[in-house]
Amino acid sequence: MRALFPPLKRGLVAEGVIPGAWGALERACFSTEAADRRGTSALTPWLPKTWISAAVSFVDGQEPPTALTWLRRRGPGIPESYLQRLFRERQIRVFNGTQVRVVRKSVVMEKGFKLLVMKERLQEFNNEPSNESKPKEEKQQVAKKKKTDGPGQWTWESLWKRKLYQDSDMIVINKPEGLATQNGTGVKVSVDSILRQRALEHGWEPPKLVHRLDKDTSGVLVIAKNTDAASWMAEAFRERSSDDGKSKTVFRVRKTYWAITQAGPALQSRGTVKKDIVANGNRLPAETVYFCKEISHGLALLKLMPVTGRKHQLRIHCACVLGAPILGDDSYRKRKEELEIPAIPDLKKAGALGKMHLHAGTLVIGKPGKKPIKIVAPPPRHMVEACKVLGWTCNMN
Repeated sequence: MRALFPPLKRGLVAEGVIPGAWGALERACFSTEAADRRGTSALTPWLPKTWISAAVSFVDGQEPPTALTWLRRRGPGIPESYLQRLFRERQIRVFNGTQVRVVRKSVVMEKGFKLLVMKERLQEFNNEPSNESKPKEEKQQVAKKKKTDGPGQWTWESLWKRKLYQDSDMIVINKPEGLATQNGTGVKVSVDSILRQRALEHGWEPPKLVHRLDKDTSGVLVIAKNTDAASWMAEAFRERSSDDGKSKTVFRVRKTYWAITQAGPALQSRGTVKKDIVANGNRLPAETVYFCKEISHGLALLKLMPVTGRKHQLRIHCACVLGAPILGDDSYRKRKEELEIPAIPDLKKAGALGKMHLHAGTLVIGKPGKKPIKIVAPPPRHMVEACKVLGWTCNMN
């Protein structure tokens, strides 16, 4: 707190004040005297002229979000590039309950903080020239950027049709491949943004993500409906259990994935992979249990059960340890080797290529005081077609 909100000399405006609309508001709100006199009412002058985010919240034990991360999750729905620009121009402010200050994107937020953006800056973005009025070169860039956003046809209604389960605590959907879980660089449409927009329109409490699936991975995705549910779910996802059912707590999550991979030389009928995953310069222990259900035509069908939940864990373990990269994984496969697989021409003819063959098929989650819930997501069409072409009869449900 002291680093973010150092003491101010009485009557002075905060360091780095930008002239213009911000100036008058800062002069009214930034002084220590004003903050001492008004307390939380120091935010009042900002209300008519600023967009104000929801109060920062996160589950105890989780890493607090930075200012940039929080606006990605609960921001005003502007593109990543424009959001980064506002931070560079020092146009984002943070309110800590008594004072409003300029904030950098990397500053870690505390619970209850709110982020502010001038409405006129958001209006500037809304008034930018439309695609029709832009030169041909710019139109091509816009089209290319839209392509990176994934399928634009996804709406609340289309996601709701993919609902697998719902109760007072959670919504569970079968996330389609190609749709990101959360907004990020180059991504404006995601499960999180669609659900938040729906909540905003109806005055609901914004849903909360408690785990992630990669953009190109399909399958079971759990969204908490409220803060209390998010708290125990986050704890459950942290306490993974292995295939023998052992876990440190009674509230646990067991996840089963299905993957079509190259028939790597290290594959056995079943096995356990233990290989650390490097994330942000840290080596994190990672463990995956796997079962080889089918193998033929240079490909294999694997049942994967992650004991830990590291980013890209299954993809890395398959490619780097088993020598069996997942079909369609552009990050960890060697395309030249994949093209040499005998079944590739038949798969291409059946329309089963061009997508990653990794699916979160089953999730079992223990609820406090209740029996565990098992949720099953039907596999995507391209994986079903691939199994038909290869003559595999294993039921991925």
